[in-house]
Amino acid sequence: EEFFKDVCVFFGSQVSLVPNYRFMLGMQGGYLPVEKRRLIEVMKSNQNVALVPGGVSEMLSCIPHDPTINVSVKHKGFVRLALQQGYDLVPTVFFHASDQYNNPGRSLQLWTYRKTGIPVGIPIYCNWLLMPFSNRTPIKVALGKKIAVAKIVAPTEEEVNELHYKFYAEVWRVFEKYAEEFGYGDRELAYVQ
Repeated sequence: EEFFKDVCVFFGSQVSLVPNYRFMLGMQGGYLPVEKRRLIEVMKSNQNVALVPGGVSEMLSCIPHDPTINVSVKHKGFVRLALQQGYDLVPTVFFHASDQYNNPGRSLQLWTYRKTGIPVGIPIYCNWLLMPFSNRTPIKVALGKKIAVAKIVAPTEEEVNELHYKFYAEVWRVFEKYAEEFGYGDRELAYVQ
């Protein structure tokens, strides 16, 4: 509970292109689109940052109740920024988050995302009955070990890659440790670009 007391949640900047959605998230307080300058401001204020490094590409690669949980590892900007700011990382796994909603428009969104970088189309998220409700699957959260990050103003690509590897190795460890307990014993984690 203490860990989440003072958290600013960042969401994919593509989400802010949806009319009124950015406004609605902003009204919730502590929700901002992922932008480097905003991340730095929040980091300097010593507030905790929560973000999903996989972003839209990861979201679109997940299928509810699929035996393979796809985790996108292509983004390294958050690691580089953590090094530049000396900001510790805490890898976190959300079990059953990808089971919450079905996305009947996923094929169209995948196609437009690959062509334009934006998942065009109205996001229609629904339950398995195609009703506008979640599948009501409880989400379980497992925190990994905090990775202490020393400040390096101009990190080399090797330093970024080393921390990136360490981050996702911890994600893998946490997944393997809690998969059975949290109802993912029949699923496997896959890292995708």
